[in-house]
Amino acid sequence: MRRLSPLLEKLGVLGAALGTLCCIGIPAIVAAISAIGLGFIIRDAVLRQLTLASLAIGYAGMFLSWRQHRSPGPLLLYVGSGALVYTCVFVWFSRFGAYLGLIGMLTGAVWSALARRACPLPSHAEVEPAAETDGPQMNSDPET
Repeated sequence: MRRLSPLLEKLGVLGAALGTLCCIGIPAIVAAISAIGLGFIIRDAVLRQLTLASLAIGYAGMFLSWRQHRSPGPLLLYVGSGALVYTCVFVWFSRFGAYLGLIGMLTGAVWSALARRACPLPSHAEVEPAAETDGPQMNSDPET
């Protein structure tokens, strides 16, 4: 789980950025996608599904990260920015809002990565194994 959440965050940001930039019509992105034979992705119906799937993957990664570091800020920023991206691309078209949402998603992913680094999980060397007992132990110390 510790290695899966950064991967999901990156895939979510990358997929949402790709879908958003294609919908906005950045010529270099559209040309590159067409050149590698994925021209069918440029249709809005496909891009909508791609963006939703990317956002869901990114949200899952951010949720897993949140479970590790328990800092709600990166998760809330990422979710809000993802909603802004979807709204500005597919509901009310706004180039500025879409770019702002992508910047917010990227910022949330970086913030989450920094929060994960700030609270590492304890290593196996720090955790002491529990002592095995055969039954209830009587306290042999007469002072207690």
